[in-house]
Parts: sequence; C-alpha cells; structure tokens
Amino acid sequence: MIPRLLTLATILLFSQGSALSQELGKKQPFRGKLTDPQLQGYQIAAWPLVKHATSFEIDEKGRFFSIESDRLNGGGILDIRGEGTLTAGDFRLQTIEDRRKQLLADKKFKPNFFTSVSERVARLEDVNGDGIPDKRTIYAEGMNDVLDGVAFSALAVDGALYLTCIPNLWKFEDKNDDGVADSSEKMFTGFGVRTSMMGHDLHGIIRGPDGKLYWSIGDRGYNVTTKDGKNFAAPSRGAIFRSDPDGSNFEVVHHGLRNPQELAFDQYGNLFTFDNTGDIGDKARVVYALEGADSGWYEEHQAAHQYRSRLDFADIALPKSIWVSEQMFAPRNEVQPKWILPPVANFGNGPSGVVYLTGESLPEDLRDTFLVCNYRGNSKTSQLLSVRPESNGAGFKVNGVKEVMSGVASSDVDLGYDGRIYALDFGGGWTKNKNASIQAIESPKHLENKSVKETQQYFSYGFGKAKSDRLAELLNHPDMRVRQRAQFELVKRGEKEKLATAAKAGKATTTRLHGIWGLAQLARKETSLVSMLIDLTKDKDVEVRANTCRSLGDLKTKKAVAVLREKLTDSSLRVRSLAAIALSKCGSLADAPAVWKLIEENKGEDLWIRHAGISALKNLKDNAGAVAKMASPNEEARLCAVILLRRLDDPAVAGFVGDASKQVQIEAIRAVYDRHLTSGFPALAQLTGKASEFADTVQRRILFASFWMGQPKDATRVMEMAGDSKVDGKVRETAFRALLRWNNPPTMDPVTAMYRPVEKRDIKLLASLTVPLRKAMQNAKGKEQALALELAKAVNLPMSADALEAQVFDESLESGIRVAALNTVAGQNKGKIPAIVERLKGTKDGQVQAARLRLMFEAKLPGRIKAAEGYLKTTKLPAVRASLALLATDVGGKEILTKIWNNPSSVMKEARLDAYLALASSSDAVHKKLAAEYSANPAELQKLSLHGGDVAAGAIVFQNQGACMQCHMIGGKGGAQGPALDTIGKRLSGEKILESLVNPSAEIAEGYGLFTLTTKSGEALAGRLGKETGTEVELILPTGETKTIPKGQIKERAGPSSAMPPMALALPPKDLRNLITYLASLKTEAKTKGH
Repeated sequence: MIPRLLTLATILLFSQGSALSQELGKKQPFRGKLTDPQLQGYQIAAWPLVKHATSFEIDEKGRFFSIESDRLNGGGILDIRGEGTLTAGDFRLQTIEDRRKQLLADKKFKPNFFTSVSERVARLEDVNGDGIPDKRTIYAEGMNDVLDGVAFSALAVDGALYLTCIPNLWKFEDKNDDGVADSSEKMFTGFGVRTSMMGHDLHGIIRGPDGKLYWSIGDRGYNVTTKDGKNFAAPSRGAIFRSDPDGSNFEVVHHGLRNPQELAFDQYGNLFTFDNTGDIGDKARVVYALEGADSGWYEEHQAAHQYRSRLDFADIALPKSIWVSEQMFAPRNEVQPKWILPPVANFGNGPSGVVYLTGESLPEDLRDTFLVCNYRGNSKTSQLLSVRPESNGAGFKVNGVKEVMSGVASSDVDLGYDGRIYALDFGGGWTKNKNASIQAIESPKHLENKSVKETQQYFSYGFGKAKSDRLAELLNHPDMRVRQRAQFELVKRGEKEKLATAAKAGKATTTRLHGIWGLAQLARKETSLVSMLIDLTKDKDVEVRANTCRSLGDLKTKKAVAVLREKLTDSSLRVRSLAAIALSKCGSLADAPAVWKLIEENKGEDLWIRHAGISALKNLKDNAGAVAKMASPNEEARLCAVILLRRLDDPAVAGFVGDASKQVQIEAIRAVYDRHLTSGFPALAQLTGKASEFADTVQRRILFASFWMGQPKDATRVMEMAGDSKVDGKVRETAFRALLRWNNPPTMDPVTAMYRPVEKRDIKLLASLTVPLRKAMQNAKGKEQALALELAKAVNLPMSADALEAQVFDESLESGIRVAALNTVAGQNKGKIPAIVERLKGTKDGQVQAARLRLMFEAKLPGRIKAAEGYLKTTKLPAVRASLALLATDVGGKEILTKIWNNPSSVMKEARLDAYLALASSSDAVHKKLAAEYSANPAELQKLSLHGGDVAAGAIVFQNQGACMQCHMIGGKGGAQGPALDTIGKRLSGEKILESLVNPSAEIAEGYGLFTLTTKSGEALAGRLGKETGTEVELILPTGETKTIPKGQIKERAGPSSAMPPMALALPPKDLRNLITYLASLKTEAKTKGH
C-alpha cells in the first residue's frame, strides 16, 4: 500500500500569492547570467507549479518530478544547531529507533510536530507540447513519520521512481501512468541515526553502468539490516551505497563523507561526488569514490566547533577539531593523517546537485564534464561550475574550474533528454520559500545536432521497442545515457553476442566499455562469460583493462584470481589499483602477499595504490600479515600495516608505537588512540617524556591515553607533561585541566569527540602529584600558575600559607593567579576565610571581588548579603554578576533579587541578562514565574544580550557554534554567501545587529537578498532592489542589467529576503551577547594581500 491514500490534484489555474508565480505555459526571463555567449536561458516553471522543491528528476518522457519538502522550517525537520536539548544525546545514538525515543521524550515538541506535514513528490507535465510544464499532479506523499527527513533526489527508471528520504530508500510505481503512485515499497530503512545538521540526509540516487543503484548519505549515519539479515552500521558517518534494483546485494562503497549531495559517473565508469565544507575553516572537496576507501569524516569533527559550549568536554577539548588542525580536508599534505584518502581537490563552497554532461547538445568545452551546483545561500554568490577531473596515476587531478552560470541559487541540476540543462533554483536560504523555479539552459546551435534529436526520440519512443541490431548500433552513440540504456536493454534480452562484439571490437573505447559492463551483468547468472572478460584484461586499451578488472571483482569469481594477480604489475597504475580491489573480492588470504608486494613497490608515491592495497587487505582480513610487517625494513609496508590494523580495529597496532620511523610511529599513535584500543594505551603513555617531539594534536593523544587509564601513576605522567616546558603551551594548560577533571571525566573524548562514557572515579592524587606539581609550580606563569594553584587546592597539596596569602593580596598579579591562590588558601584552612575576606574588602579587582563574595556565601558569613548589594552598585562586572547569581541561591537574597529585577535601573545594563539568568536558575517559585513571564516575549529577552558581552568569547562563537563563518568573511577568512563583516560595527548599531540575527531579512546589505515581482502582463522578474520611488521600482537583474518597472504595472512583489537563518533563535543568551559585542567591535576594513 502507498503510505497515504492519494487523490489526483491537478493545477491548471495559478493561485495568487506573494511568490514569484508563472503564467501557465509561458516562458519567463532567465534569472541568472551565463558566461558562454553560445548559451541562452529561460524559466519554465515557478510557484505554484513548483512548491518548496529541493531537487527534481526527469523521466524518459521528459516529465519532471519535483521533490518537495513542506517540513522544512518548523514542519518536522530539525537542525541540531538549533536544538540544544538534543545535542549531547545526538552523539550517543546508535540506531534510528534511539533517535525516535529521543525525539518523543523531548516535551518541547508538540504531539503532531513531526507528523502533521508530509514530504512530497509532484509530477509536472507539458500537456500542450510547447516544452513548458503546465500540469501538476501529486505523485506521492506520506513521508511524515517522526524519523522522516528531507526528501531529496529521485531516480525515474523502468516505470518506477526511487526516492531518498531518511530513514528509507523508497520505490514507487505508477502502473497506470495517471501521475499518482499506486504502490510503494521501503527497500531499505535505517538511514539517519543522528539528527546532525539539516540536509545531511539521503541523497544522490543514480543508476551505475553496472546496472546497480547508487546513493549516498551525509553524516547522519546509518544502521541498516538487509532482508537477508546482514547489518551495516556507522552511526556518524556519511557513505556511498549500492544494491541491485530489487534491493539485493547491498554494499557500502565508500566511507567517511560529510554531506555528499549527489553522485555521478564519468564515461569510463569512475564514481565521483563533491563533499561539503563543515564551515569550520575547512573546504569542500572533489572526491573520487575509490571502493573501500575512507575520506575521514565523522559527525564528531563538528563537535569542537558549533556544539562546543553544549558538551561536557569544552574545557579540555582541542581548540579545533583534528579534521581542521590535521588538514584532513585538503589534498595530500604532510600534516594530515595517512589513514585517510585525501580529496582529489578542494572545490567551491557548497556543492549540491551534480550531473555529468554527455552528448553533443552543448559547446565542446562542457562535454564530458561534471556540472556542479555551488549553492552558497543566495543568488548573488551561487554558481554552476564545470569541472573535468583528469587521470593522475591511479587517481585524478583537477586543473581548473569553469563558471557556467551565476545569479541563481541552484540546488539541483540535470541534463534533460532534450539536450537542455535544467537547474532548480531553490530560492535562497536553507528553509522553504516560494521563490523556487526551474531554469532551462540551451545551446540553440548544438540542439540542431542529429544525435541530440535522436536522443530525445529514443527515450520518448522507448528502447524496448527497438530491434537488437539497432540497440547494438546505439552502443556507439555520443550520449552516454543512450549507450547505457541500450546496454541495459541488450542485457535484458540476453544478447551476449552483440555485447561481446562491442566489448572486443567496438569503434570507440566507450562502446567497448558498455559491452564489458553488459557482459558482466549477464555473467552474474551465466558464468561461462567470465572467460571472455578474462581475455579482455590483456587488451591494449587501459580503460578496457581497468573496467574488466573492476567487473571481474564484482562477479567475485575464483576463475579471475590468476589474471588479477598478473594485473597487479600492469603498466597502468589505475589498472593495478582496481585489480587489487577486485582480487580481494575474488581471492583468498593466499593472495595477500601479492598485494603487499604492490604496496611495497609503490613506496607511498601513489595514494590511490596505497589505499586500494589497504582496502584489498582489509577485505582479505590479513591481520597476521600486517603484524608480521612490524619486522619489515620497508617503511611503506609498515605504515600500511598500521592503517590496515586500524581499519580492522586490531589492538596489535600498538606494537608499532615504538617504530623507528616517526611517520609510522605517529600513525600508530593515532590508530591506538582514535580507535580507543585501550590495551595499547600503556604504549602511548610510555612516550610521555618524548611528547614534545610530536605535533600538539599527537601530544594530546599521549596525554589523554594516560587520562583514560586514570590511575595515580597515569596522573603523574600527565603532571610531567604539564611541567615540561618543551611541550606545547596550550597542551600544558590542558594537562592541568585534565588533572582537575581526573575524577569527573567527560563523556566526550577531548581529541576525537567520540562518546566515551566512563564511571566517575575516586582516585586520590596527592601522593602521586606532590613532587611533580611542586616542581611545575616553580616554573609556571600566567594561566598555568593559576591552574597549578587550583590543582594544588583540589588535591589538598600542603603549601605555605604565607606565600599563598602574599599572592592573594598582591594587586600587581594577574586576576586568575590571585583567585586561584585565594581558593587554595580557603581550601586549606577554612578558618582563615573571615580574616582574608575582611582584608580583601577594599580590593579593586573585579574577579577577586567575585571570588571573595563566593567564599562569603559558601561559608555563609554574616554581611554577605550587604556585600553583594554593595558590589551591585559598582561597575565591576564580574562582581556584579557574581552578586546576582549568589543572591538567587540564598534565602536572604531572594527578595532583593526580585526588587532588582522589578527595577531595571538598579543594575548596570551589562548585567541585566545575568539578572534574568539568576531568576531562571533559582528554585524560588516567584523567581521562576518572573523568568517565565519575561521569556514569553522572546524579543524582550533577546534585547538583554545587547550589552555586556566579551569580544574574545564572541569571536569564538562566530567561528564555531554561531556557524557565521559559513557565509561571512572577517579578515579574508570565511564564506562569501553573505557580505563581509569587517566593518559591521561601524555600519550598524548593536540593536541593528541583533535585529539582523533575529530577522535576517529586516535589513539586507546592498547586493544581497532576493527581490521578486510579477507584472500584470505575466512577466516574472527576480534580482536585487536598486532604487524605489513613489512611481517606479528599479530592479538589478542577475545579468547586471537594470530594469525599471512602473508600479502601476506590478501585479505581485516579494522580498527582499535573506538566505541567512535566524541565528539568534539558536544561540544561548550568553553566546548571543558575546557575538553581538564581537560584531559591534568590528570597525576596521580588512587588509588583504594580493596574489
């Protein structure tokens, strides 16, 4: 049964509204700007024919399937950045049912929040034959379960529509072709274990040249059990999958992706995707999806940035994730770990839709290239980019990228069977809107090519009606889609002779490849064809040899083992790489030595050979072979042994921690620590005295290996690092902080951010720390000295009271040192608190005043309430804030806090937010009521963040949890989707900055934001608003052309609208306060260097 009973809903009349509507069956002006004069564009559909579309698909009859999400923006789709109550729990989820329980347990969501609105597929048709869709039919709905995500990407093939929508891969069929699906099937379920970020969902479903379905998921992860009971799980990783069209033979093809929106094969059978940036100082990537390889991403890499303040490891976590600090996002470099396969190149800022341009309908420089939507949130900065990866050893390289279109915020792109490019204009932003449209791009000259017209005719007519001889001829066609469809039809008919002829004697390499792929499809049932494929491995054509090896591997035939071994020494590196993977699928452990030889002879020069070899050995489960390499003189063999053991989660990898090669040693440290192979932690701890020889990220792994072991002797090692002047300064500070948390470890790993729950400990550290701590205190300065004093207090280290008191009363010392000394003195001898508090009565240091007051309240000293009232009259912000927080905890202060709240002028404006937070955290019923009444008006609550923030803390919010760098630059760093903010504090007041964070469309910088209007004559226009007078509107079109429209001719208008989400609604009040203060401080134009 289809998930919801559907009725035919065909729109033939267009409704009125505030959106950019399109007159029925009429072309409209193109929204963008094309760089090639041979190309021209126009608009074929908009609201309400296209409603909240995320992507689209074109079937063989030229009909569009609009994939639509009404659940974006408050309709059941969440983004973890805006859901503070879910953040910590998200990293613990292991199955989709875990996520269901988490969501249903959160009472802030109304009962029908997730289920009241459905994702949707609509079919758009051109009834009158003029090339413009004029009929809309609701094809499928029912994707409105608690677990359902954003519907994005579909594949129309053989009368079925495959749809990706977390947690399911759907298959719909419309057997009577009335535009309404009459059957549905959940082919697979279990995708989307985590909530993660909005849109990191299932994507990109296509059909490969092998006839299989391929699709991807972002880092919402997966835990899928197939119908035959096999389980595949990686709850926080993006990946690429494949299966047969009937759902059998499910496989994970490639691991470690962040958010690959779509996939595409080139004409030689190589699979590519374009993975997105994390907006954390990294870059988007071109990924050659080598089978079995790992690109290195986990959702946890995001934790040290956007989620830092919500997690329990912030005080000891890496300043930047290892993804950024170890350059994992970049092409090959010396800093990055060797266990990942780096990207081919960095590319764009927001890759989304992808299509491989084939055939002769476009200018030659666009043919056989990937066309990628570079979606950057608004039309001004979004583009369509063309890229042609070139062979480079066993892998690829990118020599250049060409802009094809600008001025359209396209999220998806496809090549129609009529030879035109079609781009879906999402309309800007990341939430649903009514600005979406479908833009067409064509090259009139090239559309006249015979092969282009044939392509449309073949697909419209149907390949099933063509004779086999004609199908064999079509394997020579210049359009890859025609060749592939002819191949599939010949396979369906069992035409092995015709496919064999094409494979052996085809006119072109591409013809031969379709013959090979077709034979391989048939060989799944007719094994006698394997020998024919084996013969082709000796062919002169590199692509023929490469794809024959790949196909033999997919067949998993023992007959191919000998020839695949031979191909490990092929003259082509790519043939070698594919032969290695194929051999591991056909052979046995006895074939491992041949793969090791390939690795050793490669000497690490070609990364794709390295990782193909490692993937092959993983398939062969050659743990013993890897361990044996510990004694190998070949450094590359030892390095690959470490990576292999890491991928096999084999603790034996710890044996390489003492390797003579620094590179092998570092990779072994990473493997033991990152995979949490605890039996190897003692080997890492032994490196404590040599920690300074390594980069800071490796130093931290050595430090926290001891931390997780957790015994007194392990604390001694951490203390040694804290006192080692050769160790990185920030790592030394972290060592002190780790010791302070020894008995209260975080649930998140401070290096990897993986969920690592351990029971709270009760370890007595005094005996083990006495000597090294005293030694460290002699040399420590600044923050380290303050932390050392704090640690001394925590472990009850006997110290000279006179020396400590001297520090407390020394007004020339840093505040942190004085506060730490004060707390230590108080901890050692509580009887001294009254006297010390009295002596500090006249201190002018606000932080010391705050610490003094906290001691008074902790000791319940007389005069504490009066002291708090006194500090409230000062301008020392730390003391004022401490007073407010402490009054909320004391019976004697609760009435005073109430009076302060009811009289706003009684407390400095910089602390007004702190007064609210004190009320909100109070156990007093009156306080709770006051806080609840005030927060009922979010606008008033947000205004409390206008004053009192910290610039440095605000910069951290901007770079991390605020996600501002995704779209904005400061000092030349960040995204270009929105305006640079170097002088925002000069241009906007704090109030205006807050307004922009709450309602981004309220005031938009010149050149940003989409303005749309429709004239009474039916013309639809989009651009940015130039000038507006009482009688006319000036619109600047994406082409740069200025158009003036009399107001009397305007039928509808909308905008301008901003692509920016309302960040103020997602940030905690203190983060918002710090962010506003930071932005308001930016008043100087950035100085940029020339290239």
